[in-house]
Formats: sequence, structure tokens, C-alpha cells
Amino acid sequence: MELDISCYKYGINNATSPVSDIDIKALSLALTKLHKFEKLDCIDLSFSSISDELLYSVAKASPPLRKLLLQGIRDYSYAGIYCLFSKCQFVQHMDLYHGAEFLEDEQIRELPMLLRNLMHINLSGCYNRTAISFFALIMNCPLLNEIIMEETYLGEIEHGLVALEMANCSDITAEGVKQVVKGCKLLRDINLTSCYGVDPSVVAWMVSSRPSLTRIFAPPHFRLSESQKELFLGHGCLVEVCHI
Repeated sequence: MELDISCYKYGINNATSPVSDIDIKALSLALTKLHKFEKLDCIDLSFSSISDELLYSVAKASPPLRKLLLQGIRDYSYAGIYCLFSKCQFVQHMDLYHGAEFLEDEQIRELPMLLRNLMHINLSGCYNRTAISFFALIMNCPLLNEIIMEETYLGEIEHGLVALEMANCSDITAEGVKQVVKGCKLLRDINLTSCYGVDPSVVAWMVSSRPSLTRIFAPPHFRLSESQKELFLGHGCLVEVCHI
């Protein structure tokens, strides 16, 4: 069962405003009732106006959450999200795209201890995160197989992921990419779109060095000839160039 109040415009009481305190209390009651049936496994609050109080209400209901979407939300704090995950520790998919800007590396190091079942996380646009957050996630979330960290500072990172989105990470370098690829023995998909600090020559190196790769979105200024395309395909890897 899914609860979706993303892009909430009118509230439960038909008020022409985002979710109000009264709406939060009504949602809390609804969540409590849903918990009795143990069916609420997905909550989408994206681009709505929420507060810690709503997250506390969700935590109190302790639904069997597997998927939590909090895109574009900045009105809650670390206290609210920590409380939620302390009660809902089976989340597998979490999306904080351009939200949770309060989260820093030290807090990201704490959260994975509550998210052992996490498989997918999107931290794109969360500017305060660095490679420290990356390592905290991969070391404490054994089931994690996809991390999306576009528009963040990553530095040099490595892990056995299968997919890695690094589009718009202007600070990452070719050396950083090599460290990732060397450590990611199962890596199949990597996106370097708009990574202007990455030398284009790293593409050929990746194809030859990591046989598991099946798709690469090349960094800027990479020129893909037909002969190169065929050569890479011969290695089982499709290289794509994004023209912006």
C-alpha cells in the first residue's frame, strides 16, 4: 500500500496551502489505522511541505516501510528523519533528491546503522555530502547496489556497486574514477555526464580494465568514432555520449 501526498496543494481540509498542523494530525490518525493492517510499505512526500511532527507520526505508527521518497523537501530536520528510521528499519529505497540539505557527513555516518536493508539511495543535490558519506553507506548497508550522488562532492571512492551515477560531479577526476572502477568488480553502469574534471581518455581505460561494464555515459569532450564504438561493443560495453 502506498501513501502519496507529493506536490500536495490543498490539504486534507481543502485548504489552499501545503500540509497544515491539522492535516498532520489527520495523517497521523490514518497512519495508525493503516499500521493495524501492516500494508503501508511506500510513502511519497516529495515536494510537499512537511515537518518533523509528521515524521514523528509516521515513526509512531511504525509501518513496514520499504520505500520512502522525500524529494525537494527542506522543512524537516535530522531529528525527524532519525526518529523515523529508528522505528522503520527495513527501508530499501530512499530518495532525498534536492532535499535534506541539513545532512552532513557525520550524520550520514549514523543513519546507515539503521538502514541495513537499504538497496537504493539518491542523494543528488545534497551538497554537504562527500566521499565520507559514500563510505559510510557502503560499509554499513550490505545490500546496497545503487547510489546516486549527482551534483555532490565525491572525491575518490570505491566499492562493489553495480550502478553509479556521478553526473554533474565537477570535482571528481580521472584518478577518482579509476579508484571507483578498480574497486567495483561488479560495476555495470557508470554515468560521467557533465563531469568536466574527468579526462576523456578514462573511457577506454574503463572498458579494458573492468569487463563487467555494460554501459558508460562518457564525460564531456569525449569523441566517439564508429571504430571505437564497435571496439567497445566487442568488449560488451555500450559507450554513450550526451551532447548538451
